[in-house]
Amino acid sequence: MNTVMQFVAKRAGFDLPPDAADKIVEDSGGNLRKAILVLEALKMQSYESHSYFCPVLFIYFRCLDQI
Repeated sequence: MNTVMQFVAKRAGFDLPPDAADKIVEDSGGNLRKAILVLEALKMQSYESHSYFCPVLFIYFRCLDQI
């Protein structure tokens, strides 16, 4: 899944550090669709700090998973 994440990030025109990709994969629970949504959110937030944080999107996903 990390390979796909790196490919998508490269095609979107930004550098995704491996540790950030690992964290996204872990938080998405292996769900590629969720992981790509987070990638999109990070890009839209001008992903400059090269650090990963848990976006509001994951909090929303966790609420949906409990329903």
